[in-house]
Amino acid sequence: MLFGELKALRAEYDRLRGGAPRARVENLHATAATYEELAELYDQLVPLEPALVEEHRDAAEQHRREGAQARDHAELIGMKAGVPQN
Repeated sequence: MLFGELKALRAEYDRLRGGAPRARVENLHATAATYEELAELYDQLVPLEPALVEEHRDAAEQHRREGAQARDHAELIGMKAGVPQN
């Protein structure tokens, strides 16, 4: 379900390229929040699947990095366009 949300958010962002900065910033914040939700889900899997601990931790960390990149990108777009940040 969350992967579907990410796909839809990416498609929406692609559609918004060159458009209103505020909409792109909002999209990137939603994308970051979805990545953070995914990271939390992988964290919850760690104790449930001991054989896959490293894979789940790696996936959680990767999703956190992607979420942080989305937030950084939103901040950059916002600063360039004068869009107030949340």
